[in-house]
Formats: sequence, structure tokens, C-alpha cells
Amino acid sequence: MTQRFSPWLTRVGFTFIVGFVVGWAFRAFIKIMSMIASLALAVVLALSYFGVLNVDFSSAEKQYESAMSWVTDQASRAAKTILNHIPGSASSFAGMFIGFRRK
Repeated sequence: MTQRFSPWLTRVGFTFIVGFVVGWAFRAFIKIMSMIASLALAVVLALSYFGVLNVDFSSAEKQYESAMSWVTDQASRAAKTILNHIPGSASSFAGMFIGFRRK
């Protein structure tokens, strides 16, 4: 019985561990990027407030829209690739959830 279930359990355990690591790394990435983005926004707003920098948001909005469509396309492609290469999706999602929630 152990020989019959061993490959499946190994695959499920591996995908859980991979999901955990991805969730933990994503959580760390989100924290760091939010801090960097907040600091950059504060600097730009301070420079704009003191008249050192004049920010034209109309051109930035156009760039944002094109960048957002590109990021959305790349994220959907990455998600499909990950789901195709990691067996046991439920196990990997459980690992990502636990890794993301871990404090």
C-alpha cells in the first residue's frame, strides 16, 4: 500500500511546500513593495507641494493604462504556466494560503 500511494503523497507534499514558499515570498514582496511605493509617493508629493517638481498626471495615466494591460496579460500567463507545471493544485493553493498568512 505504501508503494502505491507514495508517489502521489510525495507530489502532494512537494506542491504544498512549493505553495508555502511562494505564499511566504509573495507576502514578503508585498510588504517591501508597499513600503517602497509609499516612500516614493511621499517624496513625490512633498516635492510637488514645495514647488520643486510639477507632476503631470495625464501622461502618467496613459502609461499606467498600457502598463496595467501588460501586467494583467503577463500575470494570467504566469498563472497558467504555474498551474500546468505544479501538480496537485489544491495542495499548492493550501500551501500558498498558509505561507501568506504565516506571521
